[in-house]
Amino acid sequence: MTETKNTGPTATHEAWEAAARKLGAEPETLLYQTGELSIPALSTTATPIDARRGKTSWQVAQLYEDPRFDIVAEQIKNDLAAGVDAIWLRSGLDHGTRILTPGDLEAALRDAPLDTVSFQLEPEVDSLSVGMSLVAVASARGVRDEDMRFSFGADPIGSLLRRGTLPEGLSGGRRSLVSMALHCDEALPHCKAALVNGAVFGDAGASLDEEVAWSIATGLTYLRWMIEAGIEPEKAANQIVFALSLGSESFAHGAKIRALRTLWRRALAKADIQTRAQIIARSSRANRTSRDPWTNMLRGTSETAAGAFGGADWIAVLPFDVEVGCSDRLARRVARNTQLVLREESQLGHVDDPAFGSYAIESLTDRIARAAWTRVRGIEAAGGMRSFVLRGDMVSALSARATQVDEASRTRTKKVIGVNIFPNPEEAKLERGEVRIRDVEVELGSVFGDLSPDERQAALREFGLAWAREGERVLARKTREAMAAGVDLYSMTVLVRAQQPSLYTEPAHKASPAAPWEALRNGASTEDEPKVWLAGDPRSKLFAQTRDVLLTTGLRFGTLDDSEVIQSSDGVVIARDDHFDEWIERLRDVPTEALFSAGGEPDESFDGHIDLRGDVLDGLAKLCSLLRRTEETKR
Repeated sequence: MTETKNTGPTATHEAWEAAARKLGAEPETLLYQTGELSIPALSTTATPIDARRGKTSWQVAQLYEDPRFDIVAEQIKNDLAAGVDAIWLRSGLDHGTRILTPGDLEAALRDAPLDTVSFQLEPEVDSLSVGMSLVAVASARGVRDEDMRFSFGADPIGSLLRRGTLPEGLSGGRRSLVSMALHCDEALPHCKAALVNGAVFGDAGASLDEEVAWSIATGLTYLRWMIEAGIEPEKAANQIVFALSLGSESFAHGAKIRALRTLWRRALAKADIQTRAQIIARSSRANRTSRDPWTNMLRGTSETAAGAFGGADWIAVLPFDVEVGCSDRLARRVARNTQLVLREESQLGHVDDPAFGSYAIESLTDRIARAAWTRVRGIEAAGGMRSFVLRGDMVSALSARATQVDEASRTRTKKVIGVNIFPNPEEAKLERGEVRIRDVEVELGSVFGDLSPDERQAALREFGLAWAREGERVLARKTREAMAAGVDLYSMTVLVRAQQPSLYTEPAHKASPAAPWEALRNGASTEDEPKVWLAGDPRSKLFAQTRDVLLTTGLRFGTLDDSEVIQSSDGVVIARDDHFDEWIERLRDVPTEALFSAGGEPDESFDGHIDLRGDVLDGLAKLCSLLRRTEETKR
């Protein structure tokens, strides 16, 4: 093979600085900005960070949460046959896939090989009963304890923030987590009890370093709980799985994953623990849109790249129609194949650490890690994550972030393709059937095992007596035995939560930059929408900007030129370009219900103003409101 050489000129650092100055910018003023973090654009100094995932590829995971367990069974069967390696099941009595008995779970997993496929449960407040039901189902199929590779997903802090309530309180949540960790330590060597679901923080608008810091602080809390229960520190650390959200900024979110792995290693080293973080990366729900959902395919590609750059162990890409309703087969196929193409054909999965040595990602990793470590130290000094949540500090921080997300969206500082920028005016709203968990028929659940109802009742009674006598060290084992006997989840839940005070807080709401724009468009897109005219010079920049923002509303509007005269109109928007005064004179006697200006300074003689340099959404919302009022009056 002939060796080729690069004979072109070498671009030195000095040459890049000279090019920057030629464009009128000083090199030190050029920054790459993501959220509150920034790095110099022209620099070559960054300390390489070892963020290898520990193997040559990530596992392709898929999230399952359809309320109907028979539909989930079919989805799992199709996905496993087409390349999915791992199953992430969000399930419980009142969320995700509805599971009333171990028999329901057995039906949902009827085609899943429980001895070879990895499982991550997201049971929220039902962690003990759902986790031990999975073990009971696997045991009934003859799977040995040492062959089970399940993560039971106990995450009381994350569940509290997501739901706003924790029926058994943090003390009860601690008990469930610790009891499963003890059972894993004694009998299930490849299973993990705890999940630190940092994606809850990310979906609610947390910054990159906040998501990392709060995840680390939560992990330290769970680690202490397990060590206090008598589990060896290194074994306790191996019982924790981290989940992080993925956004469209591939470099930034890849750096976030690398920062968490680095900080967790640093935190454990202080206790002389040598183990690595297991990280699941999944699409942020806040990064999905319901209008023009096809653009979510592009977001899924960027998210997968971020997970690969960061060295995630699992990556789960949400289907492009997840915000519309129940995803169809095409959407799930695209989500799955996006990963397979990048992992196998682009060979991102065949590189130990794709980002190693990259100045941009290494520098971002360092900035995120430093900022997050400062936050972790502050949380630990003030009593740890439990105190941080109970004092309301996290809710306050997320409220501030949600306000920032909303402001960035309204001013279009945060651009969402297909929603507040480059909308498709001809796009019809995608319709999907939505099935809510309360719509799923409530029955007794599928029978599991061969025991009679009386024998199941006796098993439940025995569980209650044993739990009262022996405490949390036998709780998971006794729950497993009760599930194997076919006891239903509700009965188990009542016993486990007995005499435990509930805990309430403000839930962590999803902070979606697309949401206010989608609400505006959904409200404006009617079949008999009033006519709006746009006046101005079509050659001016202001006219083009005004036309672009009107497209985001879904309003049907026309444009006026010099040869047109209208007799009346429900709405007129005049761009404040060089011909603004002329259009005011021409339209002086035209009856209109809503006369708006766009760009420049507002005029009190108009009904409203669209501020193209500020809160664009405010003026658009007022325009749509006036037009809807006119439409209702005509009816």
